[in-house]
Amino acid sequence: MDNVLSSFDGLKSNLALVASMLKLKMKTYDPSSKDKPTKWAIKLDGYCLNIVKTKQGEVYAFTRNGTNLTTTLLNVAPELLAPVFQHLEPDSFLIGELHTGTTSKDVSTALTSRQNAEALKLALTIFYVHGAAGHQTAEAYCFNRGLDYVKHGAFNALEPMSCLPYTIETLPVGVEGYVLSHNYRDGVRYKYKPSRTIDLIVTDVIRGKGKYANCTGALELSSYDGVRVCKVASGLSDEERYLWWRTPGLVLGRVAEISYDSVSVSSVRFPRFVRLRADKPETECTLDQDEELKEVLCKT
Repeated sequence: MDNVLSSFDGLKSNLALVASMLKLKMKTYDPSSKDKPTKWAIKLDGYCLNIVKTKQGEVYAFTRNGTNLTTTLLNVAPELLAPVFQHLEPDSFLIGELHTGTTSKDVSTALTSRQNAEALKLALTIFYVHGAAGHQTAEAYCFNRGLDYVKHGAFNALEPMSCLPYTIETLPVGVEGYVLSHNYRDGVRYKYKPSRTIDLIVTDVIRGKGKYANCTGALELSSYDGVRVCKVASGLSDEERYLWWRTPGLVLGRVAEISYDSVSVSSVRFPRFVRLRADKPETECTLDQDEELKEVLCKT
């Protein structure tokens, strides 16, 4: 994100706050955990967009990883940013989700032209406002300015999960899950969403870097059809990393189960190693396990 932030002038304190907030990684929520969040908000499937207005009135829009989308959005969806640019007070910022109501893959397409943005109904939904005038809530701030605010609510202490508009198994298209918290800015945030699993074959052991320079950094996984699916590093224990680097024959050719959030334009999103499966034959590790993934990988 430094490639964008370093180019800004006159908003160092707020930019530092934006940067610190974006570095906060959400934990995966375990319903059996002792920590019980008090608030929930819908997590849409799109791009996290951060819009900052400097003290001088300059406005910038950039993604979580620092990609500057200001010019792109002004070209493909000027009416989307107009109310934000007009009503956002100087020396403040807001964070929202750039989405189409479907999947994040469509956001990439929508950003390529004005025609695509209109056809795919590119939209911006706000979920945090810093510097809201008059100490009003972010919801009231957005309502008074004609901005879309994310659907949210508070938990019922007796039956918390009954307050959610959808069960985790029946999420509609365009909704990834929920963000749970006590306080968005200061507290721990949790992601609560379904995950998919797939069984694949370990086809390579990849050397690590830095902390894992002398052990396994990641495993390369492929389908029985011979299609390379992904590399997975998350979920590997230190013991597994060291053992499999020294004796790769223990894992090469084995069937591994991974979990992942969804399918991206080229592979799976956020793969995580779950376990090796001695009970699963290689012949069952085909792409037929996930039709959406099969369609994506067969196009590439």
